[in-house]
Amino acid sequence: MRLRRFLLYPLALLLCLSAAAEDDTLEIVVGGRAQRFDRAALAARLPVHTVTIDDPDYDAPVTFDGFALRDVLALAGADGAHGDELVFGARDGYAPTVAYAAVQAHDAFVAFREHDNPEGFRPVRQGKALVSPAPYFLVWREGAALGPDFPWPYQLVRMEVIDFATRYAALYPADLAADTPARRGFDTFKLHCLRCHAINLQGGDLGPELNVPRNVTEYWTPDHLRGFIHDATAYHARSKMPSFRAVLDDAHLDDLLAYLGLMASRKVSVPTEAGP
Repeated sequence: MRLRRFLLYPLALLLCLSAAAEDDTLEIVVGGRAQRFDRAALAARLPVHTVTIDDPDYDAPVTFDGFALRDVLALAGADGAHGDELVFGARDGYAPTVAYAAVQAHDAFVAFREHDNPEGFRPVRQGKALVSPAPYFLVWREGAALGPDFPWPYQLVRMEVIDFATRYAALYPADLAADTPARRGFDTFKLHCLRCHAINLQGGDLGPELNVPRNVTEYWTPDHLRGFIHDATAYHARSKMPSFRAVLDDAHLDDLLAYLGLMASRKVSVPTEAGP
């Protein structure tokens, strides 16, 4: 079994690298207008920075080559007037957001390789798999100390400047006061869950849709939901979902379940797939 593991590791790495090498196009959408740049086009127009960052995915300081995120956005014509959030898109469906103001206040880089690594990136662990971060990996100069408001998407292929309330209207409870449990639960969902999960078909695709056709509270008990959110590996070995035990206490979970329960009464229609 151990020999098989060592034989499979380089094969998995080669598959990751070959898949990533097929296309290094980055799509940037500003004001509804999509522009596409490959790495050569970005390098021809933007300075390349070499930065050493305490990276949470490698759990170590790593030196990267990449483009400053602010430079990339400026190249596409973003000036802060097109929306209040930036949403990222990864190849695997991961779709985190970050406040546009945070992008302007902190140094982020669109890394395209580890410095002096001819293979680009070492693979990172994602659940049961090893995956390459290529073609791009968003990293922050201040490292993991920035906290959960700052996502680290790898396999990055897309970014878009959006107005959050408009783009995510189907999951955004705009009619609720900020101090209500369900509205506080929405804030928790937006910060921790939206990047992987969708509600009413809006959000990330890495994890399952949570509201249509059945809301997650309709088939999971509250106790099991709390247990799963605190430690998904207690339910599914080597789950891709991280543990939230350290960041979501009982009050956060109560609010989150209030929001999820509310959305059960606000379902959208699921499009019917065409038959053969």
